[in-house]
Amino acid sequence: MRLAAAVAVAAAGLVAAADCVVKTSSGAAANLTALFPQSTFNVTLAVVAHPPSSDTVSLVGSPCGSLKVDTSIPADDQCPDKTQLCEVVTNWKRTDGRVVSVRPVVDSSHAAEQVISQSADGLRLAFEGANKTTVTLIVACNKDVVEPSQPKVTVSPSDPRFYLPPQQITIEWTHAAGCVSAGVAPGQSGSSMSALGFFFTMLFGGLAAYFIVGMAYNYTVLKISNFPDIIPQHEFWIALFGGMLDLARSLWSRIRGSSGHGYVSL
Repeated sequence: MRLAAAVAVAAAGLVAAADCVVKTSSGAAANLTALFPQSTFNVTLAVVAHPPSSDTVSLVGSPCGSLKVDTSIPADDQCPDKTQLCEVVTNWKRTDGRVVSVRPVVDSSHAAEQVISQSADGLRLAFEGANKTTVTLIVACNKDVVEPSQPKVTVSPSDPRFYLPPQQITIEWTHAAGCVSAGVAPGQSGSSMSALGFFFTMLFGGLAAYFIVGMAYNYTVLKISNFPDIIPQHEFWIALFGGMLDLARSLWSRIRGSSGHGYVSL
């Protein structure tokens, strides 16, 4: 019999990378690292009591991808390499426990049957696993929850002795990681700027810098303080704005003339 701490490690059994990012069916990326800091989860599906001991049935896995075998744990105490979701049964007597059964539920061969969708309500991951087992992982949106939380587990059909593998397993967390930012695709910044917007920003910024520096030079070096002489190249700007004003007046006159075409004064 192993100590409780050793069995807790063995129940996890598999390790994954620290960053937990999944891609939805629309191609957008959803970052779940805040909810799964170690990229893995370990939830209890059932506790089957048969005195003087009991069995704890757990589902160990990662929503982010396949898991890797932990070489510090015996191979028969964990699922094989490339398993994504693994069922682990641990037998407990008092504080001692041992892994008595492991069963791959979803592995890399079922990757094509994984469906990930995201909406305003949250993120939903659906897996078609072995023995026609369907596993659904839900991250419901709640912007106020930012720490990892305990999930709600639903197993159907419910077998108190767990003799038969469940056909449907639903695990639901509530966390801000399931929320979609309004108007911003996951993984993108809301401060992005188009090329046209960048051009006009640089244009107006450059003109503002030109006028400020030129007026400061005229005032401090050339001792010019009266308007419009203090404006750098003021003759050019006066002629430019004058020409634009004349063009606007000409266009306005033509518009007024065309709008009155066809009417006869009485």
